[in-house]
Amino acid sequence: MLLLVKIPVQPKFKEYILSTTDSIITSLIKYNLLIKSKTFRDFNINEETELIETLKEDGYQFNTFGKSSIVHYNVDIETNNPQNLLSEVKEAWKDANEILAISSPGIKQREIQQFLENIFSTTVTPIAPGMFFIFKNDDQREKYLYSIQRRLKTENKSMQQDDLLVYLSLARFRSENVTTNLPQEIKEDIINYLGNLLRAISLSKKILFATADKSKIIDLCMDAPTGINDEDAFYIHSSAVPDLDPVLRVFIGMAGIFYGDIQNSDIIKIHKNSIKISFYNYDDFNNKLLPELHTRIKIDLAKQQMSFYNHKSQKNQQLLFFKDQYVLESHPAYYKWKSFSETLRDRGLGKIKEYGPSKQELYKIVGEEFLKEIV
Repeated sequence: MLLLVKIPVQPKFKEYILSTTDSIITSLIKYNLLIKSKTFRDFNINEETELIETLKEDGYQFNTFGKSSIVHYNVDIETNNPQNLLSEVKEAWKDANEILAISSPGIKQREIQQFLENIFSTTVTPIAPGMFFIFKNDDQREKYLYSIQRRLKTENKSMQQDDLLVYLSLARFRSENVTTNLPQEIKEDIINYLGNLLRAISLSKKILFATADKSKIIDLCMDAPTGINDEDAFYIHSSAVPDLDPVLRVFIGMAGIFYGDIQNSDIIKIHKNSIKISFYNYDDFNNKLLPELHTRIKIDLAKQQMSFYNHKSQKNQQLLFFKDQYVLESHPAYYKWKSFSETLRDRGLGKIKEYGPSKQELYKIVGEEFLKEIV
């Protein structure tokens, strides 16, 4: 899986085409799981990427053997000998002091997750399609799951309450006992933002139960601060999800339990007529004005099934139009994208909804000269 990501640690870092190892490292750094005082080891890939070289220069520590704070193991169920795979992944787990990060080249999320949970008899946490963290400390895992729901830059108490309730509601959905064994940091936030644990549990239950109300989900989609609604679905960019109503955030987060961190997707689709959510990933969404759809992953919450669709192999590439409609006005590229959308409308492309012209069809409509620098 290749990702284009801006590394969120130092402003001097540029953009990299990320390998599997780089993607794991980026996720670890994003949530402060990998810091300069900890060590990282790549168990069975050992590639010296440009990103790793830059991080080494900045003071991050990488080991080539032995015990490390975090160990990354690449699982290939298709080609690895089962006995060797079992032996190696157990050795990698033994060498990891805090986290075993797992990647797999195939998108067999549920099968790999169950395979790993059977080996280690512990919870395996998806972070993205084909990527997982296995924490040796339950507190660290809960802090991570809490962190992916938190808007760290806000001091707004109402927002902090919502973030905490979303985390607690999803913890209940995972069938975890939220009344005991919470990290001290989360217990303190419960007291500071919600008063006490009993009130927090009661409020989180109400939110979780509300996700089963189809009419409420549809109403909340219609009232969302941004995004595109039609009769069958609601579409929104992942960056805008934290600004949705907590019930809608939990509904999307329920699919995220199977998918991983929803911020690793671009566009999220709520299917209004079924209990399904789809995650769309585009080619360089942030930088291309008309990005091509590469992958689509649909989560059926009722059946707890995950379906993967590869759109890169299609002859007619599907483009995303009017990107400004999916994000909040506060998004740094909003006005640039809005200006381009107005240009498209001036050229007669204003009635496009989910599926507009393919890349090949658009060339014929507006001309190759117009598109060669933006597609």
